[in-house]
Amino acid sequence: MRKLPCALLLLLVPRLALALDPSRAVTQYRLDAWTTRTGLPVMSVLSLLQDRAGHLWIGTQEGLARFDGVTFQHFKVGETPGLAGNYISALFEDRGGRIWAGTDAGDLSYFDGARFASIPRDGPLRGQVAGFAEDPGGDLFVAFRGVGLRRLEGRRLVPVADREGRTIERLGALAPGGNGEIWAAGEDRLFRYAQGTWSRFALPRPSGRLVTALAVGAGGEILLSQDDPTVQRLRLQGRELVSAAPDRLFPAPVRALRFDRARTLWIGTETGLSRWRQTPGSAPEPVARIPEAAVNVLSEDREGGLWIGTNNQGLLRLTADEALPFGTAEGLPHPNTWNVFSSTRGDLWVTTSGGLARIVDDRVERIAIEGLPGEDVVALAERRDGSL
Repeated sequence: MRKLPCALLLLLVPRLALALDPSRAVTQYRLDAWTTRTGLPVMSVLSLLQDRAGHLWIGTQEGLARFDGVTFQHFKVGETPGLAGNYISALFEDRGGRIWAGTDAGDLSYFDGARFASIPRDGPLRGQVAGFAEDPGGDLFVAFRGVGLRRLEGRRLVPVADREGRTIERLGALAPGGNGEIWAAGEDRLFRYAQGTWSRFALPRPSGRLVTALAVGAGGEILLSQDDPTVQRLRLQGRELVSAAPDRLFPAPVRALRFDRARTLWIGTETGLSRWRQTPGSAPEPVARIPEAAVNVLSEDREGGLWIGTNNQGLLRLTADEALPFGTAEGLPHPNTWNVFSSTRGDLWVTTSGGLARIVDDRVERIAIEGLPGEDVVALAERRDGSL
């Protein structure tokens, strides 16, 4: 009888693969990778965007790429008229379908479906583009790490002030909120755009550092990091931001935060990726299959896959296939399996070279009973009364 490698054991059941099901172990997601060997311009990915046509736009240190799932089309200064810079720090698609690209020097370009065009620079250097956002009325906002928040008027960028008339200065991140809200992150403060007005809120514990990672959950919870290993969870209480939970410390400074459609929080740090399911008692889980590298950006596509841009390991994607894998990482006793048997109760029994296991509701349970072999279990049968 031939032993089967555990990695080949798949539970084929009808299931939607439209999102990263949080009930799965992180080892049960499929991981794909693209590098310079497969067409990626460089190994460092800074920004990501899936457009309405389904193409993936990839901002790198050496230009822009558009990926159709098979091939990469490259755009670089000197080869692409209208592209303002090669170091693409932020990407955005507006309601008109234009693809906006911002650079580390604060230069802006857009692609209208046929060609690129740039927005003339006026005045001093604006600093790196940290993000874009569009309000329900179609106004485009751009966050700069140098000059702060600007609104596009025609081909000009004009400063934006809060409700008290104070200019919104140096920013590190932008994130969409619920009901058309926009959140912007500055130095020890957040700004919220709602009903046509920007409001300013101080962080509960000032540190003097810029907020560089920001995510807003469906319930209004705000998670942020100030260029350090700590993730703060806040909520708006009246006119003040207050702590909603104790801070969470990660092994390395946090670079990216992203809620997916299943309300799972993904955290990219300077050494890898973690998943944090938003259920009582859940704790962040490192995604060990991700190469140890800085994660610069996280983006969810329309199918629910998570795209991961790294600093030196290229472009990665996590997806949930219909075939659900089970291995030692999920709890099987041994990597070699002998037989798979489905009982009349619907349980799945697996015999392995390390003993017997049962899979119930996609969870592996090792069976240890006195007298049962602890190593090779090679055969299993069910009686009419349901006993084994």
